[in-house]
Formats: sequence, C-alpha cells, structure tokens
Amino acid sequence: MALLAVVSSVAQGHPFLNSAEPQCSGADPTVLMCDDYEDGSWFVTNADNGGTSDPANDGWAGTIWVTDGMGTGFGRCGGKGAVGTNCTASTGQRDTAQNIYGGQAWHKLGPQTATNYPEIYHREYLKFLPGYVFGHEKWTFYEDGSAQHGLTQTPFGADLFDWAQQNGSGCPGGGRCPQNQGKNLHLVPGHWYAMETHLDLANGIVEFWQDDCGTDGLGCIPGEETLRLRHTGLTFSKASTGCCNAHQENWCPIPGGAGVCKGEAYRDQTVWATRRIGWLQLPGVTNAKPGPPTNLQVR
Repeated sequence: MALLAVVSSVAQGHPFLNSAEPQCSGADPTVLMCDDYEDGSWFVTNADNGGTSDPANDGWAGTIWVTDGMGTGFGRCGGKGAVGTNCTASTGQRDTAQNIYGGQAWHKLGPQTATNYPEIYHREYLKFLPGYVFGHEKWTFYEDGSAQHGLTQTPFGADLFDWAQQNGSGCPGGGRCPQNQGKNLHLVPGHWYAMETHLDLANGIVEFWQDDCGTDGLGCIPGEETLRLRHTGLTFSKASTGCCNAHQENWCPIPGGAGVCKGEAYRDQTVWATRRIGWLQLPGVTNAKPGPPTNLQVR
C-alpha cells in the first residue's frame, strides 16, 4: 500500500500543540502535548541556543551535545512518517562503539502552561530502521528535573521494551518491570510500532499498549490496542512532583556489558494526555492490518 502524504495544516510554533491530529486542536483540555513533526524538524536550536523560547523548536529543549549531520534538525521527510504522513523525528545515525550519539530532547506538558500531573498517558510511533542493532537503550524518561520516576527501555540488547523503575520500588526484576501479559512484542527493524504508556504515580501503576503497524505504519487499528505490560503496587518516592518534563532520550551507554546501539530510529505522532489516547486514524487515510507474507517456500 502506498504512503499517503498528509501535510499538517496546524501553524507550527505552539509551545505544546503542534499536530494536525484532530484531538490536538486545543479544544480538548485532556490533551497536554502533541507533535507530528510535519514542519520537517524535531528541534532546530539546542537548549542553550534558543531552546523553548525559539518558536522553531515547538517547545523542545534539544541536546547541546549532538547536531544533526544532515542539517534538518533531526527531521526526516519525503513520505517517511508513520500512518501515511510525510515527516518524522529521527535519532540520527548512532554507533556507540564509535562514540557517535543521537538526538535527544526534553518537553514539558501543557496544554497552555507547563503543568505536572499525577497520571499521564503517552503515545508515539517508532521505527528502528533496517540493520538496527539493539543495545541497552533508554527510550523515554518520565521525569521532572531531579524527580526521575522511570523509563521505557530496550534492556541489555533485547529487541523488546520494558519499564525501569527509578526512585521507587515494586518491579519484580530488581528495578525492571518486564512485559507480563503473555504477549511479548519483539521489535523488527523496518517496521513501525505504536506504543502507549500509562503512568499513574498516585496508585502505583505502569501499563504499555504496543502493536506492530507494518512497514508503512498503517496496520494499527484504533480500538484494537494490545496490552503488553501491566504492573501494580509500585511505589514512587517522588510521586508528589508529578510528571513530566518528558525526555525523549534515545541514549545508550559507552560499550561494555550493556551492548552497543547502532543505527537510526524514527519517532513520530507524539501525544501526551490525561486519558487513553489509542492509535491514530487520520482523515482520508485507511488503516489496515498487514496481510500475511507472500512467496513463502516450504522446505
């Protein structure tokens, strides 16, 4: 199925809401932050050179340590976005064995002024490009300055996500909460994945919904999200600070026992809210689950 380029009609530069997705219009106060990256970049100037005060950054405070070698502000366009869209954010090429690291940035939650919340939902689409090598990678850090509640990660070279608890307890794996719904989702480079995380600091709950959307990103159906991880009874010692100054981190440690990250990953269609979000259905775009593989040979 060919990609359908959907160009954002939303004026870029709002501190919190920068997406053509209908729920991101500003009419729904439960939607706290959106970015569809259809302006062609993730962030243009870093946190020390414009940061959140530069409208071109759409509220992002970008890393000061890395610049995009392609000169596009860690954006990639030309039918490369998820769900038939044109643009996506990118980590850039990384190879931690060669000390080559990728883009990362922070963003506060609104929708009108920066606010922390005791319970949030966070949805995005992600794609590890063909040839990607998984390492011990921090993906999204749910934090606010020194108050680090936890993070999503691919641990120790694994090709699936779990939750790493910070400043608290309750995970059965010594600080790591694994997928535990009997439906572990392993990531295939070249496929888009939809992922929604639920963090309830007051009641000690973490949940993930994740699905494989196929190579074109159109295979995830709204209302058919699959729960992969649910842990209750967690404690967060800094729960009173709320969440978040969200950190899209994309970080791997210096090579060692934790494994090397190598390659490029896309992050797209970011939404944060105080209620379930679900998979994206854009006007004029048909979502359809990927068909079975063809031309298989039985040996």
